[in-house]
Amino acid sequence: MIPPQNFISRLAPLLAAVFLCFPHTVSALPSGEIYAWVAQEMEVPTEQTLPEVRYVAKEGLVDAFRDNSHNSYLRWKAKYGAARAEEIMKTYMAGVVGVFNATTSVIYVGDFLESCRQQAILAHEFAHYFQLATQGQVDPNGPAAELEQFMREMDALSIERRFSRRYCRVLVP
Repeated sequence: MIPPQNFISRLAPLLAAVFLCFPHTVSALPSGEIYAWVAQEMEVPTEQTLPEVRYVAKEGLVDAFRDNSHNSYLRWKAKYGAARAEEIMKTYMAGVVGVFNATTSVIYVGDFLESCRQQAILAHEFAHYFQLATQGQVDPNGPAAELEQFMREMDALSIERRFSRRYCRVLVP
């Protein structure tokens, strides 16, 4: 039988090797590395300047979302009426955890989120930043504006989920 102190000393190298097989925790990743990872995942060049990132409280996110979604609100109001447009806005504002403002190139992320979730949301918002850089603005009056917006959101969500799987060690669908 191996004495306990020898067992631990023999087990330590094995545990270290196993640990190295897993991705590093996200807390070690600065914004620039997340930016570069998203660019690589989306297969886009990183010649754009790293956008400003602000970590804000829920109220700040709601304000940023409201400011950023004015055209969408007007489109919903014209299509569904004012009451339904308000309902849609309230639904989005209740769940907002990150916003990319295409006009100012500022990313807002909830400061109330757990660290890895916060950085997965940052990856999601960087995806929107690269979408703007490579595909331009969605024409809010275009015939497929809602569909195009939806497709961009699904692409950004895919980036967020891949980031979470790789760095957060969480199971996401």
